[in-house]
Amino acid sequence: MKKIVTAFFISIILLIPISSQALIYEFQPNPSNMYDLNHDFYYSWSIDWAIPAEEEIWSAEIVISNIWEGQGDVNNILHVNLLDSPPVLNFVISDNLTWDFDENNYGNALEGNGISLGSWHDPYSDWDHRTDVTFAFNDSQLTSLASFIQNGNNFGFGFDPDCGFVNDGITFRVETANVPEPGTLILLGAGILGAGFFARYRRK
Repeated sequence: MKKIVTAFFISIILLIPISSQALIYEFQPNPSNMYDLNHDFYYSWSIDWAIPAEEEIWSAEIVISNIWEGQGDVNNILHVNLLDSPPVLNFVISDNLTWDFDENNYGNALEGNGISLGSWHDPYSDWDHRTDVTFAFNDSQLTSLASFIQNGNNFGFGFDPDCGFVNDGITFRVETANVPEPGTLILLGAGILGAGFFARYRRK
């Protein structure tokens, strides 16, 4: 009898699929370095992507590779915004990137549009101190990202450089995981309850 019960619960465990496998999606603007984020412009980067069925977003980040401020301006700062339905600005660079003149050279031209992901300042303005800068999404920003994507699959980012920022490319990276199906949760619950029952049965 014990062998039959053991075989039953082992079969349940084997039927439960692995549902926490992480999936990574990456996106880049064209060109990937946004022409080194010229001081005189601000940028709108559009992404057309839907969250695949039975997946949910776990984490997201923007990574700017080997960035440094190349004009020696101590007031340099880079603003980054998450946008819902990014605006098409006056000058088209590519199919997913547009720009326009920044009439106010300092400050965030996209303030009030979307959600701020933060800003970055280069304290060195020196090639030898170039670095990778990451804007990691917090829980609130992840919730907004998911909402923007579901609102027509068209979302994106705004960049306003208060100075020129030389870089080797900008990448948006999002990590998703499979959402367990109801049947999977039922099997998992049965397995847990069965394990407890079997342990109690063996003690008897």
